[in-house]
Amino acid sequence: MQMERTSHQSENLPVSLRRILVVAAHYGVRRGISALLQQQAHLAVVAEARTGEEALQLAAAHRPDTVVMDVAIQGMACADTCQRILHQLPGTRIILVTSYLEDERLSAALRAGAVGSMLRRIGGNDLVAML
Repeated sequence: MQMERTSHQSENLPVSLRRILVVAAHYGVRRGISALLQQQAHLAVVAEARTGEEALQLAAAHRPDTVVMDVAIQGMACADTCQRILHQLPGTRIILVTSYLEDERLSAALRAGAVGSMLRRIGGNDLVAML
């Protein structure tokens, strides 16, 4: 299992930064979201994961304020991943990224406790505004 870490070491981040975990199955999606968020002075991507299982491990290790998760992750279902992260870290916000608003995976993840969602085709400024 290969989990990705970003250049930020979460232990050394200033308290004022919002710590973000990015979860997406596709490398290009993960890197695109991370690159967008890293441009914001108040945000720090502390880790990236491609599966639900990796997301759980990295959430426990880095204790992010927010998780930005693609609903089409590999391994554990998105809704199960949301529920388990929120059980482990109740104060964490989970924002979902999806291609289709009618996706049952999206509905299930929102019922599991995710606070919001956005379409992939919507601009990056909208994601930053949600954070």
